[in-house]
Amino acid sequence: CSCFGYDTPIQIGEKDFMAIQLFESGDHVLTAGFDSAGKIEWSQNTVTYSAGVSPNNESKFMVYVRYGNSSNQFNDIIVTEEHLFLNDQGSLTPAAALQEGDLLISPSGDKLTVLMAVSGSYLGGVHHISTGEFNGVDLDGHLLNSNMVVTADFAVQSSYVLGAIDRGMLVEDLEVRPRVGSDEHIQNNCSKD
Repeated sequence: CSCFGYDTPIQIGEKDFMAIQLFESGDHVLTAGFDSAGKIEWSQNTVTYSAGVSPNNESKFMVYVRYGNSSNQFNDIIVTEEHLFLNDQGSLTPAAALQEGDLLISPSGDKLTVLMAVSGSYLGGVHHISTGEFNGVDLDGHLLNSNMVVTADFAVQSSYVLGAIDRGMLVEDLEVRPRVGSDEHIQNNCSKD
C-alpha cells in the first residue's frame, strides 16, 4: 500500500487539516495542479477512495522523512516506501529513494530540503486516500498537502507500483539512487558531520 502513518495532517480547507485516518469517500480535500506558468495552484476536490489498516498493525518498510525550509523550520512524515513526493524539478521521488539534500516542494511552491530519510518498522495504523482515477501522466487533482509537503495521492502511487506511470514523471536518476536503509544510503547520508 502507499500509505501515511496515522495522524498525518492533510489539508482540507484554507487553514484546516484532517488526520489521514479520518477521511471517508465523499469528504472534501485540497488538491493541487499546475497553472499555465507551471506554478502550483490548489482547489477543492472530493475523496473517492479511503482505506488503510488498523493502529495495531506492524508495517515492516516505512520511511521516516524530516524536511525543512531555509528558516530552519522542519516537519516530519511517516510513509510507506513507495509514497511519492513532488520534487523541485516537478517530478516525483519515492520515499525509498530520498537522499539528504534532495529538494521537495511545499504547498506554497517553496523548496524544502530533505534533512533525513530512514527506514524501519512502524507499529501503528496506515491510511491512504485518492481523488479519482489517474491517467498515468496528469497530476492535476492528485497532489496533496501532507504535513506541509506536496505528495501524490493513492491513485498515482498505485500507478507507480504497477509500472503504469509515465517514467518521465519520476526523478531522473531513480534507478541509481541508493535505497533508504541500504548500506550505501547509510554511508552517503548518515555519516556526514
